[in-house]
Amino acid sequence: MSDTKHPPSPNDVRAALKHPGIVSRAALAREAGLHENTLRSVDSPEWSPRWKTLVALCDAADKLIAAHDSANK
Repeated sequence: MSDTKHPPSPNDVRAALKHPGIVSRAALAREAGLHENTLRSVDSPEWSPRWKTLVALCDAADKLIAAHDSANK
C-alpha cells in the first residue's frame, strides 16, 4: 500500500481487498474514517477517489494487514 515505492493507486486498494478475512470493505472504510459507500464502485476501472481518500484507504489497509500479521505471529 502506502509503503511501496510508487504513489498510492486505486489498484492498491483493490489488492488490499483481496485479503479475505483480513480486509473487508466495511473494515477498510471504517479504519479510514470513511463511509462504506466510498468503496461501492472500487471494482470499476472508472473508480477514481480523491487523493486524500486514496491515501486514507491505503494507510488503513496497511494498518489492518499489519495488525493481522502481528496477531498471527
